[in-house]
Amino acid sequence: MSPEEINALKRKISEHCPEDHVLFDSVVDHIACLIENEDANLSFDERMQNAWQSFDASEIITIRNQINTYNQMKTQKIIHQGLMYSMVFSIAMLFTGMAIKIAHGPGALAFILLSLITATVVVFPLTLIKIYQQEGVRLVKWKNVTLVVSILLFCTGVLFKIAHWPTATFLMMSGIAI
Repeated sequence: MSPEEINALKRKISEHCPEDHVLFDSVVDHIACLIENEDANLSFDERMQNAWQSFDASEIITIRNQINTYNQMKTQKIIHQGLMYSMVFSIAMLFTGMAIKIAHGPGALAFILLSLITATVVVFPLTLIKIYQQEGVRLVKWKNVTLVVSILLFCTGVLFKIAHWPTATFLMMSGIAI
């Protein structure tokens, strides 16, 4: 199709399609494919009229649903990647801090605290978001959330114990009790 034909198609669709640009572009692409499948001996206006008549309004809903599904999948992928990168970072900082602590070197506490902060501020909320987005029974979701909370409490208690901070035993026992 020529640029003039595409612009004419966009003008026709803009009369009927909402302001959503992604949906608009998808509808333009869909109807352009319908026009290209029409008889080439017909004029562009006749092919556009035939394609528009064969285009069902329910197809807009189908296209909108496909766009929403794609956007949800993209969001889930971003959350998953963020969770994986932050977990790797947190674990690397934890092991580095532990190795420095075992070697009695300076700065171990900074690495351990960085690991704890990353786990608390990034990993834990992303894990809860990921659990919440999963399909399934609510009881299973709450079981997973409880498991994440208990692991976080226990690991925090271990880190407090390594740093010789108070309430370490309380945090470890709370994590085990949960």
